[in-house]
Amino acid sequence: MRSGVSTVKNQLLFQLTTVLLCLLLGLVQATGAEDSSVRSVEKTVEQAKAAWESGAVASALDLLDQGIHDHPQALALHQLRGDMLSTFRDPKEAIQVYDQVLAVDPAALDVRWAKWAVLVRWGQEAEAIAELRSIAQVDAKNPLAHWRLAQELRKIDRLEESLESYKRAVELKPEFLGWRLALARARFDVLDYQGADADLQYVLEHAPPGSPLEVPAKNQLAQLYESMERGRRFSPTLTPAATATQLKEWAVIRSDAWNLFEAGRYQEAEPIYQKLLALNPGDPIATHQLGLTLMQLDRCEEAIAVFGNISNLNPSEEDFADTTYRMGQCYVKLQRWDDAFIHFQLLYDAAVEFEQVNKDVP
Repeated sequence: MRSGVSTVKNQLLFQLTTVLLCLLLGLVQATGAEDSSVRSVEKTVEQAKAAWESGAVASALDLLDQGIHDHPQALALHQLRGDMLSTFRDPKEAIQVYDQVLAVDPAALDVRWAKWAVLVRWGQEAEAIAELRSIAQVDAKNPLAHWRLAQELRKIDRLEESLESYKRAVELKPEFLGWRLALARARFDVLDYQGADADLQYVLEHAPPGSPLEVPAKNQLAQLYESMERGRRFSPTLTPAATATQLKEWAVIRSDAWNLFEAGRYQEAEPIYQKLLALNPGDPIATHQLGLTLMQLDRCEEAIAVFGNISNLNPSEEDFADTTYRMGQCYVKLQRWDDAFIHFQLLYDAAVEFEQVNKDVP
């Protein structure tokens, strides 16, 4: 009886050993086959690149086609084929190859950049921008992706979208003052004058003495307060009866008014700002400056009325906050404490709401 049990045990042990050996042998063979496949792909890539660099493009493509036939899942072969096609054939073919690779590996950034470059050369503006968006999403912490996207969007006058990409790029690389200078211009073009001023002041404060950025920053600052140009999104609302001579006068005296204000000559600046607004009631900068001028002249009742008009000019959040603060100051001077409290409470509530909304933002 014991002999029979022992025999059965020996048979089971033999069978298990055989199964384990077969599994081990299969694993070794699979690993060897995989290593062989990798070496074969690497060799094909090396040979195809050598042929390509020597000018034998047709031979290089033949090598890749054979390699892809033998190893259809080898993304490196598909990508190299796309790179070659992009240099001398219909770019559509290259894009199709890149798309095949991206369908398998959407995060292949080198392939996405290559595809974007082909789309740019091909003149496919919308598709190139869409690819840049994908790159910015996949590689969200790459400032260059956001920067290039901002530039491309600006070229086709999508200024508001472009501004958001400029902001992200500068947020990732705050030390790049040249980028912040471009951000200031982007803000100016969508009429965010206060934001543009803040960025320009930042550049001037942080640029080292003699920096080549100093002059363009000062020029932009002068443009912000003195030039007749108000940004690409500005739609002047000059009175219909204004003549060409009056329009020219508006452009000239705008600079005069600012220079007088900066020099503290508020009595002289006030009638010029009044004239500016008679010609162009929709000028938010002139409206704001007139309010400040009246404050300096201790004419707070009038200043409050002027500041109240800013809300009709579609101000940015920053401009609205600044106007609310100035009105609060005026009410304090007039000892209208309830009105002052209401305006300062508005600012406090807005600040608390901002902190709550952004408390989890890194």
